[in-house]
Amino acid sequence: MKKYFSFLLLFVVSSVSAQSSDLQIFGYFQGYYNYFSKYNIEIPINPYLNNGSSIKTIKSEAKNSFLSQQLNLFLKKDFSGSYGEFTTFVNLELTSNYSSDNFWGAFNLQEAWLKYAYSDAFNVKFGAMIPTFNNLNEIKNRTPLLSYMFRPLVYETYVNGIISSEDFIPEQAFMQIYGKTDLTESVEFNYSAFVGNAEKSYVAQELSGIVLPGLDTSKFKSVGARVGLKFNDIKIGFSATYDRDNKNSIFNQSPLNSTNASGYYYAPLSGDLPRIRLGADLSFNIGKFTFESEFIVVKYTLADNQKSYLSNYREDIQHALVNTAGTIQQLSGAIVANPSDPANSVKILQLSQLTPFAEELANYVNQTSLVGKELDKLFYYAMLGYNVTDDLQVYGMYCYLQDKFDVRLEDKLDFYSIGATWAPLPTVSIKGQYSHQNIKVRNYNLNALLLGFSVYF
Repeated sequence: MKKYFSFLLLFVVSSVSAQSSDLQIFGYFQGYYNYFSKYNIEIPINPYLNNGSSIKTIKSEAKNSFLSQQLNLFLKKDFSGSYGEFTTFVNLELTSNYSSDNFWGAFNLQEAWLKYAYSDAFNVKFGAMIPTFNNLNEIKNRTPLLSYMFRPLVYETYVNGIISSEDFIPEQAFMQIYGKTDLTESVEFNYSAFVGNAEKSYVAQELSGIVLPGLDTSKFKSVGARVGLKFNDIKIGFSATYDRDNKNSIFNQSPLNSTNASGYYYAPLSGDLPRIRLGADLSFNIGKFTFESEFIVVKYTLADNQKSYLSNYREDIQHALVNTAGTIQQLSGAIVANPSDPANSVKILQLSQLTPFAEELANYVNQTSLVGKELDKLFYYAMLGYNVTDDLQVYGMYCYLQDKFDVRLEDKLDFYSIGATWAPLPTVSIKGQYSHQNIKVRNYNLNALLLGFSVYF
């Protein structure tokens, strides 16, 4: 009873000392028709695994589809009291024709945070949030704000099977401090700093003892910051993060770490690799022109033995499979040729050990056929738009991406795009976009066309 009266008193005091706004519910959705042309892409492979050819060609036929790309629903409520201003914010996101019955798309709690605003110069957010990094990261999913539908490559979830967004940008934080202040009448300084969990590969996927799904199982945390200046309609900023990249599946969970039966054996190494992301952004509006650009470089810190291991890893896995398969063939042939040989019992025992090992190697060859010899990455893009009228904008965009951990991208990928956005209403945008991607050294060319709309409600 005492606890009940204490709670009641706290509720009454809070009601008297604090005021709150009405709950705001709003959101947006975007849908489009997309067409992707057929393409080929060539990757290197051990010729003994590919009918004597050292190049394996991966092919994909042309595809087209209608897609409800995403729907975001926001809930927001403001509170004010003697201790300052507070805001709560929730962002629920449904993607890719979401249907739980059909197992389509995903339903995510994208953001859920509480903000305390002491002043313009000092604000604190607690909870799940998208951290500040460069200019686009926080608004990458705010489709009504973006002229384009196919976003700059590292921000585009459509290509997540090829490009891992979290390798280039931080995707979630759990506390962020930020603010802004005027240095002069025309120059504003702004800053932010965040901390969050390690990347999602460290997060538990299933119940294990007292570890619940969704909990970070690592001892590492992600930290980052951005500082920027704003001169009227010109914004410039510099960002940095530090965390760890989980590559344990390669460095200490490979078949090469468990046996030397193939002739290739390496002692397990740490796969928790220190990673630094450095970013810069520049955007401005001048007259009818709009410009935005970003630069991101990702650098890793590896010991010499880790560098050597990685530089030979893909070839060694493939050589190990070739050698193991060759040994199996020799032993099987010897048993068939001389079935009465007393040594066959030893050979049969060897076969019983090598056969499952070869199957494991074959699985790893498929999983690691795209592993590059290094880890560092580079990305930049620039977009120039022109407002033909207040309702119509046309634009052109270029992206450059290099990922030395992926043999498809270790040279570079060029991305070109043009498009237009027409807003017949302030809350409705009709969009069209054409893009072309190519990787010259892999004979890869892809054309894409998207026609769609964004609606804010």
